[in-house]
Amino acid sequence: MNKRIFLKTIFFATLLLPLSIFAKEKTRAEILLEQLKDPNCKKVFVVAHRGDWRNACENSLHAIQSCIDMGVDIVEIDVRLTKDGVLILNHDKDFKRTGALVNKKNAYKNLYKKGEGNVSDYTYAEIQKYFVLRNGAGSPTPWKYPTLKEAMQLAKGKILVNIDKGSAYMDKVQKVLEETGTENQVIYKGGAPYQRVRKQYGDLLDKIIYMPITTDANKNFSAYIDDFITNYRPLAFELIYRTEKSPMLEKIKEIKKQKIKVWVNTLWPRMQAGHSDEYAYLDPDAHWGWVVRHGADIMQTDRPADMLKYLRSKGLHE
Repeated sequence: MNKRIFLKTIFFATLLLPLSIFAKEKTRAEILLEQLKDPNCKKVFVVAHRGDWRNACENSLHAIQSCIDMGVDIVEIDVRLTKDGVLILNHDKDFKRTGALVNKKNAYKNLYKKGEGNVSDYTYAEIQKYFVLRNGAGSPTPWKYPTLKEAMQLAKGKILVNIDKGSAYMDKVQKVLEETGTENQVIYKGGAPYQRVRKQYGDLLDKIIYMPITTDANKNFSAYIDDFITNYRPLAFELIYRTEKSPMLEKIKEIKKQKIKVWVNTLWPRMQAGHSDEYAYLDPDAHWGWVVRHGADIMQTDRPADMLKYLRSKGLHE
């Protein structure tokens, strides 16, 4: 075989190679998003509420990293806006529960008087200088309040993120996601009716993952759900039902027939007919199992390690 024929043979053989050889390897976040979008995926997704806050400060980088390490699918975080327009992670509008003053002799000693102490009262630099995070037991730690940008840089490619309380700062949140290249990792959510959501988000609604929330306390929850299905077809609904006889359970069957996923919260008894994390810790099949048997595809928990262990034992989290 002469050189020209040999080179032609190599060239055409290369063309026949599967494109996957040259494709960039998918990140874990990309794989999780594909699974989330797959209507036939049987996996039950685990969401860590405010991160792994039983082993780290809630909404801290440590709490997010712990979720990544244990294999959680989605980490839920909360955002607030500082006086100078920086998005930081904090559930509450103030620091009373989650933060401690570094030096109680400074000008912020009266921080917790009525009307004072909101995140929006202080610049990001002031917050970094004067505050540290408290852990779940209320004790001060060395951890500082992270920015949304720091959180997304940590999560990039590794885990999906559910941003709570971000609807009031949509433009700023989206800018951070664009800066960090994490637009496709985030789930937004809210409880407003479809038309109001469409008016607020505009064309952006078609580019993001938005999850509507409703509860059986809303007498019009069925129409609320139908409106979203007709006009938007979200990947999932976040649903709250208070009793095992709630009409929401029948509605969940309809949603499942539409190949739309159902997100539930096992955080507290009032959110899922009494089937909360604390009861599930003693008898997981009677509580987490009950919720799964009644249509849950995505479960938000305060006990992510225990929930993962249970779901994996049942072959529901491969």
